[in-house]
Amino acid sequence: MKEAIGGSWLYTLVIVMIALFTTFVSVTTNYTRAYKIKDQLISIIERNKGVTTDTLTQINSYLNSLGYTSTGVCPSAKYHGFSRVDNNGTSESYADQANYCIYKRVITCRAKTVGNEVITFSGQNGYNTIPRAYYGVVAFFRLDWPILRQVIHLELSGETSIIYLVNENREITEFKNEDVCTS
Repeated sequence: MKEAIGGSWLYTLVIVMIALFTTFVSVTTNYTRAYKIKDQLISIIERNKGVTTDTLTQINSYLNSLGYTSTGVCPSAKYHGFSRVDNNGTSESYADQANYCIYKRVITCRAKTVGNEVITFSGQNGYNTIPRAYYGVVAFFRLDWPILRQVIHLELSGETSIIYLVNENREITEFKNEDVCTS
């Protein structure tokens, strides 16, 4: 009888170790996948030199090909939330349950017209320069097990390198006028 009880403890220990190992592998592979998605979103924005309808189409086709369904709330008001099923850039309807969020941080602004006078853009040092900005991206990571449901929910954020805004006329309406000089 003593050996029967000792064997059950060993089986329990083996089952617990297998469950822990499976959980660890599941979390690390899904987390790595989420980082890959975030990095690919940044690459697509950099390749298209900003956020255009073509950029959203490429991002959404990439997310749909992976079966990405994680959603979340954008971290602050400066972010615009987007859905993987909508390519036209109307982000207001997805602010609460966005698949990914993007914001634009302008470093130098572009010219604006005041009356008949065109005011040129000004750089950080006060001289004329090419308008440039960078974009921030937030992708969501969700681990959803069938019995336990949503166990882990995290936000992964990153930023593009500086992009020279040569295509500012092609940008979607959410970002179109954020780089106009205010003074």
